[in-house]
Amino acid sequence: MKIVSLFIERLKKGAVLWMCNPAERDATILHEALGGLIKDYRALTEVLYLRTSAELLDIRRAYSSSFDRSLEEEIATKIGGSEQKLLLGLLREERIEDDEIDTLEVEADTEDLLSALSNTEEINISVIVRVLTTRSSSHLKDILDRFMKVYGYNFEQILENKTRGAFRVSVTVVMCCAKDSINYYAKTLYESLKGICTDASTLIRIIVTCAETNMKDIKASFSRNYEKQLHDMISSDTMRHFQTFLMLLVGVSHHENILQHLPSLSPC
Repeated sequence: MKIVSLFIERLKKGAVLWMCNPAERDATILHEALGGLIKDYRALTEVLYLRTSAELLDIRRAYSSSFDRSLEEEIATKIGGSEQKLLLGLLREERIEDDEIDTLEVEADTEDLLSALSNTEEINISVIVRVLTTRSSSHLKDILDRFMKVYGYNFEQILENKTRGAFRVSVTVVMCCAKDSINYYAKTLYESLKGICTDASTLIRIIVTCAETNMKDIKASFSRNYEKQLHDMISSDTMRHFQTFLMLLVGVSHHENILQHLPSLSPC
């Protein structure tokens, strides 16, 4: 009975998000990510980085309307340290959104980042935040490529080694999304499903927000990278109407798939 109640609650959460418009949906996700004692930095960074400047403006309006407080205030008061600077930068800055690359700027940013990370005592956070919050995904991807070609370094590995805690989580999300947002989504979904207990919050967030945009590409990436079908893993980790809800959002008919997987259900 306890398990059934758990899946009913998950269904309610997913259905409420699904019925919201995109800006209200993202505002709700951000509010929940900021609300607990343990902040969900992956969710915060994912939403703030992957939305356009116009979408972020709509999200800020929706947040203020729904929760009677500005999103900027919430981040400033509930989060501190380097991660606050990065998240506020992602929210405030007008990031370049076209794919045109200035090679000289890529070279300059690469050198600036290398210098910022070279200090053995303390890395230069302001440089890292400036580059990650103002440059386009294409620009950041070229920085990753240049680090490997010119210096022989994996920039993501350097960042992981030089940063820690919540800042490391947020920086890693930015770099993974810049490199390939579809693969990022596929990996995050896989990680949410592969353990003993399903990370329902992450599962709901990504499936609901991506269902009408890039779910087809995410499923293809999931299958290619993990040699498993997303809907098969969902079947193994969910049940009842919550499972039906997720299956429909990922584009699988209830009658074609759910019934044949009922014997293999192993809910958390």
